[in-house]
Amino acid sequence: TAMKYAKESSATMVSFLSNSETEAVRDLVGRAFSEQRTYQQTGTALTALLSEVVPQDQVSSRLASMYGVNANGLFPRYANAVANYAEKQAEALASQGITGSKALKTVQERSNRYANKLRRSRAKMIARTEIMQANNAGRLAAAQQAASKGLFDPTRAKRQWISAPQDACYICNPLNGVAIDFNKSWIEGEPGFVHPNCRCTWLLLPNVPAYGVPSVSGDGTAGNPFVWNMGRPN
Repeated sequence: TAMKYAKESSATMVSFLSNSETEAVRDLVGRAFSEQRTYQQTGTALTALLSEVVPQDQVSSRLASMYGVNANGLFPRYANAVANYAEKQAEALASQGITGSKALKTVQERSNRYANKLRRSRAKMIARTEIMQANNAGRLAAAQQAASKGLFDPTRAKRQWISAPQDACYICNPLNGVAIDFNKSWIEGEPGFVHPNCRCTWLLLPNVPAYGVPSVSGDGTAGNPFVWNMGRPN
């Protein structure tokens, strides 16, 4: 089920966390299902968790020692962005003749706000990614159980990739509508697992010879979103 995946296998794509911190992420993702939390609520809880993560990179340590900036829970690219922001703020204040403790306080406040923004962004990305992955993994497990109980014939079934109606990424856009045999997987990977923040899922087609494969029209843009049309057997 989705809850089982969330509690036991989620957070595999989350990097720069210790084992105990990864387990804490799994616990929060699991609670999203057991307590029916939205990904926004889960993201808020993850933001608090990330703020306590001890940074292991030199950039985050330097931000803490030089400016008193909390870069906890940021992966290196975000930490570098905060460091560059802090240095530019310091340079801008110096050009205005503002130095010393006054400048340090201003740089600290502004940089902490920026770090908090990036931390919330990472938490939101983790929440959305992990919840979608757990949902898709749970749906696949449920479908496999249904097939094993004879509720449909897996040799007659397919799974069809479903992306967002519009604004899908360059990876998922061409995959939209691609149908594969039930017991196979897409070459690119499973929906939701191809990249972070993926919103894709899949549709079970239990009897393709009888009902066909839905066709997809549109190109996924705002003016011409994807539309699914039920297919008919030849």
